[in-house]
Amino acid sequence: LLHLQLSGYVSGKSLQAIGEHLSHLRSLKLEAKECREYISNDDFIALGNLCMLRELRLIFPTGCFVIPEIFLRTLKRLRHLKKLEIPFLVHIQDHDFSRLSECCPLLELLDLFYCRELTTKGLLEMTRNLQHLRCLNVKRCGLGLPDMIDVLKHPSLRHVLLPHSYKFASLDYLLRFNRLGFSHEGNGRFFRHGVEQRFRPWFPTHPSSGKFMLCEVCMSDIIV
Repeated sequence: LLHLQLSGYVSGKSLQAIGEHLSHLRSLKLEAKECREYISNDDFIALGNLCMLRELRLIFPTGCFVIPEIFLRTLKRLRHLKKLEIPFLVHIQDHDFSRLSECCPLLELLDLFYCRELTTKGLLEMTRNLQHLRCLNVKRCGLGLPDMIDVLKHPSLRHVLLPHSYKFASLDYLLRFNRLGFSHEGNGRFFRHGVEQRFRPWFPTHPSSGKFMLCEVCMSDIIV
């Protein structure tokens, strides 16, 4: 078994069983339906056994209650990761995010939806060293204008979701986005000029990457 996707009544304890018995997984996607479910330190540590993972999605709306030391130490064992979707991080601080690039340097997609401790400074430091990053979601994070749109200067980014601001509709900002090579499609969704946009016919459980529009990076499967 190389790919595992579960949704519904999924608990954080599932990670411990997966880490123990499915060490050869390349793709793991868990989406909890029950809001009382969350991810603990012991649950997250088990992921360290999945050293061949290319894609990891953990959607637990109640939160991921993992301390920074365990968070970074575990991700450092997942150095092959290309897609990481781990919203609702509770205890991870700004300077911890800046170290994420050291742990997972090959990331192409990163979803940090509602990670409230992430600031603009941490965002720019983190993305600066993620040279392969093409798709980024930092909606509902603690970012501020005008500096947060500097992330659009990243040369490989193609699709970005930022906290929305009414100022994005102003001529000054529209011209600035255009100079950076991006168009604003509304609600903080940015696409680099020329990137193909795809529409999703359903409304996903996770209020995150591409509620209505996605790019080919979001939609594609990891090639093993």
